[in-house]
Amino acid sequence: MKQRATRAAWLAGCLLAVAAPAGAERAAKWLPISEGRKWSYHVHTDHVYHAHGAPMHRFFTKGVAQQQVVAERPGNEPSREGIFELEQRRVEYGIDGQTPTSREQTRVYLEVGDDGAFVYQSPPGAVADDGPGAGPLRLLPAQPRPGARWSAGTLLLGELASELTGEVVGLEDVELGDERHADCLHVRLAGTPTGHATVATGRARITGGLVERSFWLCRGIGVTREIIRREIDLEFDTGETARSSAVTTQRLESASTP
Repeated sequence: MKQRATRAAWLAGCLLAVAAPAGAERAAKWLPISEGRKWSYHVHTDHVYHAHGAPMHRFFTKGVAQQQVVAERPGNEPSREGIFELEQRRVEYGIDGQTPTSREQTRVYLEVGDDGAFVYQSPPGAVADDGPGAGPLRLLPAQPRPGARWSAGTLLLGELASELTGEVVGLEDVELGDERHADCLHVRLAGTPTGHATVATGRARITGGLVERSFWLCRGIGVTREIIRREIDLEFDTGETARSSAVTTQRLESASTP
């Protein structure tokens, strides 16, 4: 059975509170979130579209992303410590800071247990496990130590699909303004896209590329930095080719507890 996750889970499914010593063996120790916690992020995206033989088109957007734990309940299994419902809001503007280019408001569900941390589009157990987007995206394995690797599930972005592999890259320092946080857990999820994508010039077959999400979990805070990269090689029915890419960087502005 394939594990699946939607774009909402991909973009912001792990803006979570952390309070554990570096090298904690269980995923739950990195993710002790609770109802009422909030995070706010500055967002910047670099968009590029380059059709073969034509000038490159590039533009930038910026905005804010917010996330709040709005509810929690016991896990579905004894080995699962809890299910947390997270409300996510995101808005981006043109580089002038005035013209909205995109808005999103979604909810995702995080389940944490002895076997890792998982994000769902729908409440776990509320839909058939093999339904579209029903299965989880595995954010962390049971023991998220540096060097750990795992199958993270299938990412779905419209007609695009990608089998993701997760990796704990290592423990790294992260700077937030004048503050420096040591031994933050650097996690990377990545895969090769397949399927189809629709751009301004029409629908095209995906022939290659990369989808990647890297995030840094810091003690007592959560995700302090996140980079989401999408590079897609396209081939149209006419035989023309192009590359579409977007790199989104999110940096923590504030975090609060109830």
